[in-house]
Amino acid sequence: MTRYAPMSEEARLQVAVVAGATERSNRPRFLLLLALIALIGAGLYAATAAARLASARDEVRRVRETRVAVDRFVQELRAAQSARQTDGATPDPQAAQKLRQIALRVGLPSSINLGSGQNPDAPGYVRKRYTVTNFRVPDIAPVLEWLQQATGENSVGLTNVEINTVRLRPLRTNQTTASWEVDVTFTRLERDR
Repeated sequence: MTRYAPMSEEARLQVAVVAGATERSNRPRFLLLLALIALIGAGLYAATAAARLASARDEVRRVRETRVAVDRFVQELRAAQSARQTDGATPDPQAAQKLRQIALRVGLPSSINLGSGQNPDAPGYVRKRYTVTNFRVPDIAPVLEWLQQATGENSVGLTNVEINTVRLRPLRTNQTTASWEVDVTFTRLERDR
């Protein structure tokens, strides 16, 4: 057995420092750091994927709800259309004149001009259109009264009139005076003669 000479304190400290440095260089800490960075990256990716999945599920839920609402609306529309097809109004060649009479009674100017046309609807029915475009009034109240009377009970005996479109645009003629430009389309479902 060989005996080594006793080492001085300084030599022992130097050997301990070299041994510690060698031990540290043999432990791959960069691999631990690399694994930790990869783990953090995978966690971030999983979190964003989970957020995208939740967003996609919300979008699918919204689309389903919209589809259900549209399907319900289509069913209601079909039911209303089939009900309306059975109760078309008797043809009235004076309908445009009656709408004009109602307009004059509520205070609209006599310059009102009703255009008319028709579209075939279901077999045996015709949808008549009565249109007023670019009609200007200083006050909107008579127009609203006209719409109400034309589609409800009125003194001229006009029935089954519906409002198809209404467009009201405010116009300024000067700083203090305002007027309205009105476009209205009435429709009436009539039995074909």
